[in-house]
Amino acid sequence: MHKKINQFSIIEIVFWSLSLIFLVMIIPAWLFNWPLFFTFPVILVFTYFFLFRIDKVFDFIFFITPFSIQLSEFFPQVSFDIFLPTEPLILALLLVFAYKMITGSGLPRAFVQHPISIALYIYLFWLIFTSITSSMPLVSLKYVLMKIWYIGVFYFYLLNYLHKYKTFITTIRLYVFSFALVIMYSLIRLSGYGFNDFQAAHFVMEPFYRDHTIYGAVLALFIPVLLSLIFRKEQKALHKIGGIYFLLLFLVALIFSYTRAAWISLLAVAALFLLIYFKVSWKWLLSGALLLVIVSTQLWWTIYFRMESNKQDSSSDFSEHVESITNIATDASNLERINRWKAAWRLAAERPGVGWGPGTYQFQYASVQFSYDKTIISTNFGDGGNAHSEYLGHLAETGWPGMFIFIGLIASVLISGIKALTIVDAQHYALLFGVLLGLSTYFVHAFLNNFLDADKMAVPFWSFLAFIVYAQTFLQKNDTVNKN
Repeated sequence: MHKKINQFSIIEIVFWSLSLIFLVMIIPAWLFNWPLFFTFPVILVFTYFFLFRIDKVFDFIFFITPFSIQLSEFFPQVSFDIFLPTEPLILALLLVFAYKMITGSGLPRAFVQHPISIALYIYLFWLIFTSITSSMPLVSLKYVLMKIWYIGVFYFYLLNYLHKYKTFITTIRLYVFSFALVIMYSLIRLSGYGFNDFQAAHFVMEPFYRDHTIYGAVLALFIPVLLSLIFRKEQKALHKIGGIYFLLLFLVALIFSYTRAAWISLLAVAALFLLIYFKVSWKWLLSGALLLVIVSTQLWWTIYFRMESNKQDSSSDFSEHVESITNIATDASNLERINRWKAAWRLAAERPGVGWGPGTYQFQYASVQFSYDKTIISTNFGDGGNAHSEYLGHLAETGWPGMFIFIGLIASVLISGIKALTIVDAQHYALLFGVLLGLSTYFVHAFLNNFLDADKMAVPFWSFLAFIVYAQTFLQKNDTVNKN
């Protein structure tokens, strides 16, 4: 303990010495015209918070994430892309976390040995291994580093942060508040085109969100959480009123996002809520799933021909837009998604064991597109983005083992979350339930899109996983840790 106090004192002395030097040098810098010198206070402020108030750094990142903008928005010609200002800050947090781990400030054993943590070790190991065997090692290395800094900071480091400060609700409120500002900006822009302008709904959230699909996915992720905060015990009346306002705002935004995948994910999670709430037996669930598979197999061609005969394209009319979900005959969005899925299967067929390497799908799928699968929005160079499926993206990039490892990670989250609901204290039960359902919206959404490489989704997603572990470990009923 004495050694740690001395180390902290040395850091503190260095910091205040630098502050004093700056104050002394202000006049010479002004006289000799040293403009770069005046960036020093900004660096000094960030240094202070990284050294002494790491909780405020987390708070700031949660608040600023909805406003982050990709570097390519400012410099379209750059060969690499990052989210500003979030990713540089996250990388700095990762370095601080690594330093703390090296100097002995480890995580509690309950966190390190938790099933979700073990699943993440396996997941990261396989990503690193397949980046070595990758068809494009540099691309895969960058992708894996990005995964490491998101998981390292918003899962492992955040666990330590929650363990010390226990302010997960604060971070959620910060994200929700700033996201609400983006939502209002998007709705105001959409009103200028008319709320029934389906095409405008695709871009009104720019430059903060790439398009309406990730915007809708994040909306769906937070709606169950907002609902849970309203019903949370010991919630102040003012907070409940605020929660209702934000929930209504998010629901309106989701409707006018015209994001069909997000709508589907919320409907699926509503069914999951009923199954968990009424404690339906796993035996009944497995029996129902088996029956569904058998019926679907028997009626597959009938279903297929019905979908193929559906000619309703995406539309500003909500009923028509819903109907277009099953249109695999003329709807360009649906057909392009199928094209990407087929490309992922073909890539996996060529390299089933280790895949083409993490992050490489967007550079490789052009060669396996068939002319009869292409749509009016397909590109001959295959520069249109990802696999439109988290699961098939892992299959193409990390092989069959990689996809099953990712599915195993999801299974560990669902099992741990449901178990935690049976032991967590009453004060946090609703929040945990909301977090689990919010994650489940993305597990469903992941069949149709993949967004875990974007900070807008990655920050809340990995943080929600951390909260499930924290809740299961330290928020138990009559837990002696809480009493102490």
